[in-house]
Amino acid sequence: MNVMGRFTLRSMKANRKWTAVTLIGIILSTAMLSAVSAFCASFTELMRNEAIADDGDWHAQISDVRMRDVPAFKKAGLVSGISLSRDVGYARLSGSKNESKPYLFLSQFDESSSRAFPTALVEGRMPQNGGELVLSQHLKTNGGITCQVGDKLTLETGKRMSPDGVSLGQSAPYQEKASDGSGGGESFVPGQKRTYTVVGIIKRPNFEPAWAPGYTAISFLDAGGLKPDDKGTVTLLAGKLNHRFFQDVGALAKSAGLDDSHIKYNTELLRYSGIVANDSAQNAIYGFAAVFIVIIMIASVSLIYNAFAISISERVSQLGMLASVGATKRQKRRSVYFEGFLMGIVGIPAGILAGIAGIGVTLSAIRPLMGSFTHLSSAEGLSLHVSLPSVAAAAVLAVLTIFISVWIPARRASRIMPIDAIRQTKEIRLTRRTVKTSRLTRALFGFEGELALKNLKRSRGKYRATVLSLIISLVLFLTVSYYTETMS
Repeated sequence: MNVMGRFTLRSMKANRKWTAVTLIGIILSTAMLSAVSAFCASFTELMRNEAIADDGDWHAQISDVRMRDVPAFKKAGLVSGISLSRDVGYARLSGSKNESKPYLFLSQFDESSSRAFPTALVEGRMPQNGGELVLSQHLKTNGGITCQVGDKLTLETGKRMSPDGVSLGQSAPYQEKASDGSGGGESFVPGQKRTYTVVGIIKRPNFEPAWAPGYTAISFLDAGGLKPDDKGTVTLLAGKLNHRFFQDVGALAKSAGLDDSHIKYNTELLRYSGIVANDSAQNAIYGFAAVFIVIIMIASVSLIYNAFAISISERVSQLGMLASVGATKRQKRRSVYFEGFLMGIVGIPAGILAGIAGIGVTLSAIRPLMGSFTHLSSAEGLSLHVSLPSVAAAAVLAVLTIFISVWIPARRASRIMPIDAIRQTKEIRLTRRTVKTSRLTRALFGFEGELALKNLKRSRGKYRATVLSLIISLVLFLTVSYYTETMS
């Protein structure tokens, strides 16, 4: 360490009060920045978990894929895992109490689909062959139809057709015929009969739309027993997402002779994975973070700058002494930057840890409150999630805040000359015009008020920094209050 570095350390030890104030300001600033970034990361992770719980852990689906083309999908570089499924069709129910849900919708899933389409068993087990079936608990609670494990069902599966001849799926609500029987409404086209053994009861799956006309029933898909020309739906889980994901999936479908009409994306999961660009929900999260980060940085710059400015004022005589023995402007400026560097080395890690710990305690406290007024599908709920990008962003913003705060005091320190240090002309202004007060001030506030006003006028720099800090504090409070009221 050179002479200027040792001088800076000695000055920091000699001015322990301002060193502690500055260090506390840096820790608080970094803690708030890391808390905001960690909260946004935790909220985004909550939304991702909700999307997975509602729609499944998959990124894209390609329908009508021939079995002989499936190996090409498995070898694709963008895919970390695939699962196969087939829609068997609808089967009419007799005795359903819900007139808008008169069907049973049968699907087949292979063994790797449990992650893509999560289900929760209530009773029994999952099917292990094509003759076994699990039914939704919703069939009893909503439709009034009771089925138990071990029952055998003979179902005639088929298709739902709209009046204009279009095949309807689960996303299309049930279309009733006109009450006078004049026509309209959907029709059921029967196919073949199948016999199944009920081996389990599951909770109503989240991937079944609330308006779906059919109760979910799941059987097992044995991919090895399918013919090369048999078709199914391939569900993709990407290994590493990037903004070329849509083009890559489109090219993959095209290689199998399919166009974009056969592709379905898990938009919610892609949205909170940062792939869907210009999305309103994503922009709202980033906008929320940007507003608070800007306010925190302005407040932090004011606090840290004020501490460094006062520290420089206290060290004017020392800096003037250095100038008198030949210290250059660059050396004096680097002395202040070195002080900021030392403060950052200690304050930034401590602030990041404090911010993460603080937001972790906050999220633990508000988690029961969130559960009382909103329904969350995921079991994790709103929990602390710390990502490397959020920590890195908080550290970079903290470094930028310290640099902005130190820049003006460093320039002032570099310009201090020996004669200025002796006279302190930069710190105190004592001209008659500068400290002149009106008679009204003494009449309203007395001698004490007039003396206080003169003291403010003779140290305008410290006075303005204090007023600016108060203004920023009020702006921060009002902004947080506005966001809280808006969210309520």
